[in-house]
Amino acid sequence: MSSTPVQPFPRLTARLLSRPALFRRLDRLAALTLVKALAGFGKTHLVGSWAKGLRDTGAVVEWIEASAELNSPEILLRHVQRAIDRATTDEGATDNEGTVVVVIDNADCIDDPAAIDLLLKLLTRLPRLHFVVCSGYAHPLQAAAEQLSIDLHVLTGRDLILTRDELPQFVASRGHDFSPERLGELHDLTGGWMQLTRLILDDTSAGAEQFSVGAAERYLRAFVLPQIVNEPGMLTAFRLAVPRILTPAVVRLLLTEPVDDIVLGVQRSPESVLGMFVRVGVLERVGGQAGGRTWRFPGLIRTVLLDEFATRDPLREAETHCLLARHYAGADARSLGDALTHACAGQDWAFLNQIVCEQAFTLTSTGSAEAIAAFSSLPDEVLERFPSLSFARSMVEALWRSSDDDEGGRTLLRSYISVAEGNLADLTAFDSVAKLCAVAVAEVISLRSAGFINQAGELAGRIASELAGRRNRGEIGDSSEQVAWFHFQWSMTALLAGDLERSTRLSFEAFETARDDGNDLVASNAAAQLALIHTLGGESTDAGRWLEVHRGFGTNGSVTDYLIGVPARIAGVHRALDSLDSDAAAAELLAAGDAAQELEMWAFIAEAASRHALLFAEPIAMLARLGHLAVVHARVLAGGGHASRAMEREAIDLLLAMGELNRASQRLLAAEREGGPFTVQNARLHLIAGNHDQAQKIAAAGVWDAARTVRDQIDLLMIAAVAQLSLGDHSAAVTSFTRAHALAGHVRTLIPYALIPAEDREALLQLSQIELSADARARVAQIRTVYPRRAQLIVLTGREEAVLAELARTDSFAVIATTLTVSVNTVKKQAASVYSKLGVHDRLAALARAHQLGLLDSTTSV
Repeated sequence: MSSTPVQPFPRLTARLLSRPALFRRLDRLAALTLVKALAGFGKTHLVGSWAKGLRDTGAVVEWIEASAELNSPEILLRHVQRAIDRATTDEGATDNEGTVVVVIDNADCIDDPAAIDLLLKLLTRLPRLHFVVCSGYAHPLQAAAEQLSIDLHVLTGRDLILTRDELPQFVASRGHDFSPERLGELHDLTGGWMQLTRLILDDTSAGAEQFSVGAAERYLRAFVLPQIVNEPGMLTAFRLAVPRILTPAVVRLLLTEPVDDIVLGVQRSPESVLGMFVRVGVLERVGGQAGGRTWRFPGLIRTVLLDEFATRDPLREAETHCLLARHYAGADARSLGDALTHACAGQDWAFLNQIVCEQAFTLTSTGSAEAIAAFSSLPDEVLERFPSLSFARSMVEALWRSSDDDEGGRTLLRSYISVAEGNLADLTAFDSVAKLCAVAVAEVISLRSAGFINQAGELAGRIASELAGRRNRGEIGDSSEQVAWFHFQWSMTALLAGDLERSTRLSFEAFETARDDGNDLVASNAAAQLALIHTLGGESTDAGRWLEVHRGFGTNGSVTDYLIGVPARIAGVHRALDSLDSDAAAAELLAAGDAAQELEMWAFIAEAASRHALLFAEPIAMLARLGHLAVVHARVLAGGGHASRAMEREAIDLLLAMGELNRASQRLLAAEREGGPFTVQNARLHLIAGNHDQAQKIAAAGVWDAARTVRDQIDLLMIAAVAQLSLGDHSAAVTSFTRAHALAGHVRTLIPYALIPAEDREALLQLSQIELSADARARVAQIRTVYPRRAQLIVLTGREEAVLAELARTDSFAVIATTLTVSVNTVKKQAASVYSKLGVHDRLAALARAHQLGLLDSTTSV
């Protein structure tokens, strides 16, 4: 026999990554160790480094670089003869000195049954002989060794990939220093495939913002794809690369029949196909929802597979996208973005249109990156064919520019406004309930935002009638989600109009429909709104329950998440104020947002901020803030509704707190002329002015108004109690105060005690024999005096007001007499009466005092 060929160990790079965990697995030294993986996983580097270390311990290690000629048993035997001789002569050696290891690298070319049989017979006959075989994904040695029960250890591509913990060392060995985020991007791109990672690192310049993947892509196409996508397994790999994430359900959808093994040529089930790709190392396991199993191709590999699929079989590629679009559309709302992506990729425009019509609300509220990308490149001819797609694109277009969730929510409202104008025609003309609700809701929001609250309510009523008719005809179908969204918007319209009763009923209807349909976004919206309504109405127990319901929904990640939470935040402000907790109320106000922004709930935020300022801050600063908000939201305020009444009521309260009774009186008179009297503020004005009899009459008459909220009832009873106490009617005062105290306990609020003068509060508590808790007393005591005990109210007659106004224009009584068509003597008498009431003696002093008290317009010249 000729001498045994001696082959040198492979040259290994000095920048070799240390992989102790894999070395320990190789140290097991099974009779046969099979290291099988596709090209580029570092098999040669790994085994070569380990083998050199093993040889340094005294073991005999032979390295054989396989070639086609070794497929002959005779030639193969000649190459391993020296190892056979050592394994035979060293049988008495101990430890590693008697170990003989033969490494056969690139062993794919050794597949002759006779050659395989030779290697296994040697292992059976020589216990100190060990083979370490490096091959591609599969090698016939494995099946043959398993059949003979030979000690076998297998490492696959999955074992050889770089872990996320190993990646920083490998990156540093190639001269790069990346942040943890950048390292994560690189691992997602290559899946830890060593050769791909090396090619990208060597091709990427230091400091470059993007990874250079050209060399890695060429390597995949030239050396890897031929191993994993040859017929008949090509279609399998391509189809599995189409979805972003693979789940067992998606795999079963794509692989409905047993498929051919891409290497071994045997039939495999869908589940075993997954396992095969994982072991090869081209699929990686990722965290699934609720503990489910999910997998994905590394980004670069998926990109190459998809490019090849589109080039080789575009019809099947489109078919796969369409199949996935229907699968994801039938799943939960979180999969809607994937449905849109695949419908667009498969150019299934009719189905894309169907998704938009059926899931308009979810589409516009989730604002996913997939939805934005899907609508960014729709061809013009498709938009002309399907008008609903134009509507949907307009709805998400503004979201592309949103930088955060808060802005995204406000942008969504702006997009509703912009697309609604001109899109609502005859309600009966809509061919689906979903489309009707989508466009009609946009129109309702548009009207509200323009300040046309009443018109928005009227339109909502028309829509409700149309929906009722369609429901009677059985046409609602699967559109309950859209109907729930409409009911919520109708309820918000009622709330903005100040109709709490209707808003409560509609919010509850929206909540029940959305909850039963599994629509967390609408249900959470409705629950937050119900919490606010009950808080404003003084029903604290119900408000607390709805807050808990709202918090129980998971809406994080939605662009509307901020908007959904605004009503709950406002409710939180009022609940904190009820406890006289300034810090908690301020924190909730901050989270609720700036009332100057484009928020439909801005007036409720301003109202809560005003209440906070009344108790804890400077009223004059808040009054100036309300003036600014009146300018910002002038269009909305012109339409009336809750916003205009709330702003006026808060301004009057702040003026009363500042002792500006005349300015407050003028605004109250103006409100009365517009049909919106503020009974609480009117009664309080007379109380502060010392008109106790009038104050108690107004309060006593208004407290039993059926439309009065519990909070207003408490305030009126407290005002009546203080007025009756000042009038000496202690019995009536005790009755009023006791009732107010009972209602305050129901609402769980301490605010009414803080709004009356401290000496009156103590007197009423003593007369009524009511004891506040120590904590309640301490909280109330910390509040500064909110309203002055006394302030001056100047009441002028109509004629006196006219004379005062003319005095601001001229100092000539004769001119004034001519203007008012009265005698000069009459003007003199009226002027004297004005001077007396103002406590002055001349015209200039009277004008100065009148301006100070707000009896003259500040623009009137002197």
